[in-house]
Amino acid sequence: MLNVQLKKLKKPTPVQRAVIPLITKKKNDLLCHAQTGSGKTAAFLLPIISKLQHFVRKRGFETNSYTPYAIIISPTKELVKQLYDDALAFSIRTGVTVSYTFGDIPMKASVASLTSGCDIFIATCGRLSQFVEEKYYPSHRVLMFSATYEHSINDLVQSFLRDDFVQINIGQINSAADTVEQTFLKVNKHTLNGVNGKQDTLLEFLLKHEKTRLVPQPNGDDYWRVPKTIIFVEQKRLSYRLGLSLNDNNIRASSYNSDLTLKMRYEAVSRFATDQCDVLVATDVGARGLNFPNVQYVINYDLPSRDLRGPQNEYIHRIGRTGRIGNVGAAISYFDPSSINDRRNASYFIKVLQDSRQTVPEWMFEFVKGNETSSKETFKTCSNNN
Repeated sequence: MLNVQLKKLKKPTPVQRAVIPLITKKKNDLLCHAQTGSGKTAAFLLPIISKLQHFVRKRGFETNSYTPYAIIISPTKELVKQLYDDALAFSIRTGVTVSYTFGDIPMKASVASLTSGCDIFIATCGRLSQFVEEKYYPSHRVLMFSATYEHSINDLVQSFLRDDFVQINIGQINSAADTVEQTFLKVNKHTLNGVNGKQDTLLEFLLKHEKTRLVPQPNGDDYWRVPKTIIFVEQKRLSYRLGLSLNDNNIRASSYNSDLTLKMRYEAVSRFATDQCDVLVATDVGARGLNFPNVQYVINYDLPSRDLRGPQNEYIHRIGRTGRIGNVGAAISYFDPSSINDRRNASYFIKVLQDSRQTVPEWMFEFVKGNETSSKETFKTCSNNN
């Protein structure tokens, strides 16, 4: 309980109230869906650590080598490290040991961390596969958690979960968290004829925000303290370029993308989490799982380029970096009228806004009508040619 209090968790969230008793008292596999920032990590870590304390007491001083009681699989290295930090914080003074691994850690060191004693092992999919040499798996429980659910994983569910698995859905599947206020702005890519493009719109928003303050420095390198913001872009080179532009305007910003080394990504995350910078300019590598406190804004400088009418949910995961654990946040998305991707996905964005009971701008409906008219004309042309 003390560890929970130290993490400043005052009362259980809906997903924690539903999941913790089930993991503690039942033996079913579990498939759980809950919105971003709803407390899923604590929902499975706390009961796992609680159950493992029983094994720790039984084994006494003997270490648990080679056979961790729980394996947690994560899609990214950054999330592995974040899960490790959370598990470590929750397991203080419990006797439960935690270890982690991913591709950048030498295999020899990973094996050593297991042999020295490990109850909870956290790994990326790729690194875990290196440990698995046979297709036989001992009896185990599978607990799957996600903020979104894609029909493409049905085969995966059938393959890995037992027939009596329990499915828990908190809130509407694949919907945005209701703690996030969503706004769409029609913004051109570049400034034209005196009308601000994306970059000028962004700078104006940050520099003229009511909470923005100039922070004087003894060396004269004064900077603007702006609201804590994550900006998502589609291209890695744009994350660098936009980050440099913000710094040139005395706004402390860090870039975050998959071209950076793991150490550099950790440093960017650390600076942002500890308020050494106020803005993180990221590609979609930063969209899933990462938990930063007090993020006030998520800005989709570029909207996701994939066809969101399919199973992809990048938009939901992006805006889920704010409005976490009951806190209120805001997501601002720049809709480029000249972008084929933005126009094509307009109907998806309308549905997300409507499902969240938020206002849909009238101009967005016009793009949906335009797409339907264009599709009909294309079909008619093809039919005539045949």
